[in-house]
Amino acid sequence: MADIDGRIVFANARANVLLGCVRIGSGVEDYSCMHGLFTEDGRPYPSSDLPLSRAILRGETVFDVRLEVRRYDGTVSLLSVDAEPLYGAGGKQIGGVAMFDVTRLSGEPGSTI
Repeated sequence: MADIDGRIVFANARANVLLGCVRIGSGVEDYSCMHGLFTEDGRPYPSSDLPLSRAILRGETVFDVRLEVRRYDGTVSLLSVDAEPLYGAGGKQIGGVAMFDVTRLSGEPGSTI
């Protein structure tokens, strides 16, 4: 979850496991490089095009955006990511949230982190 300025303010335990350690306080410009995020064909994922960034910067709700996570320990995961803006009282946008679904992990088929 990120605030309206795009700073990560919360990540649950599963997000930390999947990403290898979510950097609380990191901003939109840091999402891709700090969390090892790539397109399915191996290119660095532009931070401003990531689902959470789109939810915060453009107010978009996005579904099933596939991206690859390359963790520091060599684990590679393919994730399907949904994201949406968060709204507070009065309907004012206050941030955004992203949800992950693991579609593939490196290692044995069916393995989980």
